[in-house]
Amino acid sequence: MGNITTFLPDHFKNLIRPYYYWLKRHVRKSFKSSIVALPSHLNMAFTMKCQAACPHCYFLQENTATFKRPELLTQKFLTNMLGSPFCKNIRTMTCGGGEALLHPDILSLVKIPYQFGITQIQIVSNGITLQDKDIVQRIIANKSFNTLQVSLDAANADDFMLKKGITKCDFNSILKNIAAITASYEKGGHFSTGLSFVINARNIRDLSQMIKLAEELNVDYCHFATQQVTRDDNSSTIGQTVEKEQPEYDNVLRQTSYQVDINIQPPLQSNFLHYFCASLAHHLSLSPEGRLAPCCHIPWDKKYGMFDSCRENPINNPAAVNLRDMFIAAKKEGNPVLLPQECKKCPRRLKGYFHFSRHRRKWQFIPY
Repeated sequence: MGNITTFLPDHFKNLIRPYYYWLKRHVRKSFKSSIVALPSHLNMAFTMKCQAACPHCYFLQENTATFKRPELLTQKFLTNMLGSPFCKNIRTMTCGGGEALLHPDILSLVKIPYQFGITQIQIVSNGITLQDKDIVQRIIANKSFNTLQVSLDAANADDFMLKKGITKCDFNSILKNIAAITASYEKGGHFSTGLSFVINARNIRDLSQMIKLAEELNVDYCHFATQQVTRDDNSSTIGQTVEKEQPEYDNVLRQTSYQVDINIQPPLQSNFLHYFCASLAHHLSLSPEGRLAPCCHIPWDKKYGMFDSCRENPINNPAAVNLRDMFIAAKKEGNPVLLPQECKKCPRRLKGYFHFSRHRRKWQFIPY
């Protein structure tokens, strides 16, 4: 539900949930100003290494060499950055890359943010690294973070390799190791696992298989994000996108017998978008060396600034302020054409998502 409710009992969360989201929906309709407050969430790239070449990857669409830099996050930079006054409001963190689990010291580094008041830490993996038994055993032995989210993107080996842009892998080993991790912790505790899937026209008919796989692996949740085109010339690479509601989504939403929590980001539609972006408003996105990005879907670059050289709130860098100004202008005119080109089909602009709770046996629309 959000940082303020993290440590509340589940029965109390369920009681206040409708009022919490009603308040969010009515208070945060758009940007009030292009100058925003200090960030509350950190998107930290731990490494610029990645074994995958996912066709749907926003970063690779911008620069095919993005993940070929030999950069690793250092303890010194992480400690200095988190100790900065610009980071005093950060309470949640996503550890990514590249492939975060390729960082040799990641399970030691993720202990550091807790010393600075960060309470929720998620590691995102492409799944390929989970073929490595040593990494899996280290995760099982030392869960020094809250959530492991595996971007599986497929329910079988052939589709997995296609979605990851690779030619070989031991998919069964990946599944076996995910199951081993989920079997190693107590449900309802501080640690959880989840699967995420990027959905397009090629795999939307596999939704039920993906949910079944999540249930078989006994993960806590599965997340579905509908593929969006970020540039006009990439649809042939990523496959046909889903531009409207499909019967497959409707079929999933009719069922209430699932044994796993489910989140669905539906296809973008004009009546389902808004002139606000949580990433632009609250997220600090950094490369391992401290290069800034306006949001988590735009590659880091020195042209956006370096964290170490910031003299004011880093998420008010000129590029981010310019993007928010365009959102405000588009809202004022009621004209989505005025939005930044890179934001027009970004799923961050959704008004919310569909959520199924396995405990409540109920679907609910959750506003962002």
